[in-house]
Amino acid sequence: MPGTLTQQKTRRRRATLAIATFTLTALVCGLTHHAPAKGKPGGGDGEGVNLDDFTFAFDGSGSIYVTTMDDGNRVKIASAKGGNMESPSWSPDLNPDPGYQGLIAYLNYQGDHVDLEVTDGNDSQLVRYFTAADPYPGGLESDVTLSWSPNGQEIVFVSDANLIVAVEVVTGSHRILLDFSDDLGPDTQDVTLSPSLMAYSRRGDIWAAGYHINEAGLIEFNAASIVNLTNTPVYRESQCSYSRDGTYMSYNRLVDLWEIVVLDLFAMEEMVVV
Repeated sequence: MPGTLTQQKTRRRRATLAIATFTLTALVCGLTHHAPAKGKPGGGDGEGVNLDDFTFAFDGSGSIYVTTMDDGNRVKIASAKGGNMESPSWSPDLNPDPGYQGLIAYLNYQGDHVDLEVTDGNDSQLVRYFTAADPYPGGLESDVTLSWSPNGQEIVFVSDANLIVAVEVVTGSHRILLDFSDDLGPDTQDVTLSPSLMAYSRRGDIWAAGYHINEAGLIEFNAASIVNLTNTPVYRESQCSYSRDGTYMSYNRLVDLWEIVVLDLFAMEEMVVV
C-alpha cells in the first residue's frame, strides 16, 4: 500500500525494537503482577475513589486497578470473588453524553459465564450476563479488547473470533455488527473505535470500516465501506488502536521481530516508532 516502509528501514530499527519490547513488557508485567496494591481499596465499598485522580486502568491477580502516571498511587477498584477480572477500558471523555463519563468497563469471568460490568471506581454494575448460548466475549488465547462508542452508550468487542458485537450499557441488549462465521479460519480480534471508523485485526491485516451514530445513539455500521488498511501478505499486524482524535492508528507488526507502527490515516503513510 502507499507509504509502506522499506525492508532497509525495518532492519535499522530491529535493535531498538528489541530493547523497547523488553522495556514495555517489563512495565506491563510490573503493573499487572505487582502486589500488594498501594492506596485504599475501592472494590465497591464506598471508599470514595475518584477516577479523575488516576491515569491508567489495568487487571492483575484477578482484580481491576487504577494507578497514577508514576504508579505512586495504585488502587483496587473491583475484586473478583472466585473468578477473574480482565480487559478494563475507560469510557470516552471527549464531549461524552451525560451519565457515561468516568466509567470503566471490564469482564468478570466466572467459569460457566462471563459478566460485562462497569464501575465508577466504587460501585460496579452488571451490564450483561453472558452464557455459552450468547455471543461470549473471547474465543482467542489473547486478551479481549473492549472499546466504547464515542458517546459511551455501547461497548464493542470480538466474540469467539468471528463476531463483532455491540452491547448497550443501559439495557444490556446486544447487536451483532459483523459476522465472519461463514469465513473459514476466523481470527478476528482487537476491535477499536474512532469517532467515525471501526478497525479490527483479521487474518494478519488491519481492516477498517465507517459507521455513524443513529438517532437512538447506537452504532450504525456500513459493511460496504470495509477496507484492508495494511494488506501485507508477508507480515502480520495486530492490536490496532486509534489516537483520540481518530487521525492516527497504531498497531503491532511481526516481521522478524515485533515492531510498533503508526499510520497517518489522511496521508496513508506509516512510521515505525519502535
